[in-house]
Amino acid sequence: MLKSVLLSLSLSATTAQAMPYTAMINCGESNPHFVDRCFSESDFVLEVEGIEEKYNIDRSLLTIGYPHGTGIAIELPEHFSINALNTNNEILSIEVIRNDDNSVILRKKASRNNSINIIY
Repeated sequence: MLKSVLLSLSLSATTAQAMPYTAMINCGESNPHFVDRCFSESDFVLEVEGIEEKYNIDRSLLTIGYPHGTGIAIELPEHFSINALNTNNEILSIEVIRNDDNSVILRKKASRNNSINIIY
C-alpha cells in the first residue's frame, strides 16, 4: 500500500513536469474494462523512479490509467520500465507513444504465456 502511494505521488509529481510518453495497453480488441484479464494469472509490473508496482485482475490498470479506445492509456515519464506476462488467450499489445508529436516509438505484442519487457 505504501509503495502504491509512493508511485502515485511519483507520477503526480512528474505530471507537474512533462509526461513525454503514453503507453497504450490492449488485451484483444474488446474494451478497456477487459484489459486486466491478460493478467488473470500474472502481473503487469510498472517501475517509475525506482518504485515498482504490480497490477493484475485484482488491481486494475485503471487505477493509474484511463480508458482510451479499446484499451487503457497510462502517461509515463522519461524513464520507466514495463514487464507484462500475458496469461490470456487474447493478444496483449503495448504501444508507447511520444506525446509531443503522437508518434509510435515502440509497438510490441505477446500471445498467451509470453512477455513484453520495455526499459526506457
